[in-house]
Amino acid sequence: MYLRVLRASWLSTAIFILLSLVCTDPISTSYRSLHTRTGISEGRSKPDMTNEFSVILHLVRHGETYENTAGIIQGQLDTHLNKSGELQAQLVGEAIKDIPFFAAFTSDLQRAANTAKAIVAHHPSLTLVPTTSLRERSFGPLEGTCVTPEQRTNLPATVESHASLLSRAHTFYGTHILPLLPSPSSPSSTKHVLVVSHGAYLSILTRDLLLHELGYTLAPGVEVRRFPNTGRTTVGVREDGTGVFLGWGDVQHLEGARRTHLEKENADTAGLEGKA
Repeated sequence: MYLRVLRASWLSTAIFILLSLVCTDPISTSYRSLHTRTGISEGRSKPDMTNEFSVILHLVRHGETYENTAGIIQGQLDTHLNKSGELQAQLVGEAIKDIPFFAAFTSDLQRAANTAKAIVAHHPSLTLVPTTSLRERSFGPLEGTCVTPEQRTNLPATVESHASLLSRAHTFYGTHILPLLPSPSSPSSTKHVLVVSHGAYLSILTRDLLLHELGYTLAPGVEVRRFPNTGRTTVGVREDGTGVFLGWGDVQHLEGARRTHLEKENADTAGLEGKA
């Protein structure tokens, strides 16, 4: 009797396991498969060997500067990375060194350019293209100063307008990214593109241009967040120009490292509150 009961128990367990495998939610499985193929699962970045997307953008904010830690507006001041920022740049470069980048663009300001150089150092055949269209928002006479909460919402007319910043984002995207999309008659493999820029600029590019104007969507589990120093935001762009945010502000590469500024407010986003 005991053996018959034991056999019945084993049989029930085997049937349960089989049904669990067969009845797995197909939608959830599809997204897990997508994230695995595109190297986004668990916040990691790996080469995408499929044609799921024509272009995958890897948007990276520059490493930390002294001004970041002090709450000083940098704008287009050519500030440099501090020791923590240099380490962050090395770590993000190491984290994405296996991605086969097709192209790389950076703001010409040295805090972004030096972050980009630390990444591109792992890709000796890749040409890094600096461009002024990726520069941070200009804050005019406020650059190099700290502003009060009242000043953040009442910026002088000398500060670059939201419309001007958005226009620059349009220029960059239309000039450097959209031409990489293949025509229907000439499909190609996925192109990975590195873009290194600044907090306010990336906020306008992602939220205003890609999400609001172009209608890009968020993959399950992805939320709109701030851009921490060397945070990586990943966007898949299809052949038809539609896109999906696959990750936002990923800083897993900084686990265990000294992170002094990740939770502080970015002074250069002054005046952008509530516009996302």
